[in-house]
Amino acid sequence: MKKDASKLMTEERFWNLIARSDNGNTLKQTLTPLSENELFGFRYWWE
Repeated sequence: MKKDASKLMTEERFWNLIARSDNGNTLKQTLTPLSENELFGFRYWWE
């Protein structure tokens, strides 16, 4: 079954992660604990 990336992470959560990562400066550390599905959703909003 195909994943719907837009449902794996909300746009609000995406922007909260960006803000928590010091506007991208610590993005790798912020994303490391996320699940594969959450990362897939993050990428959807990034692109």
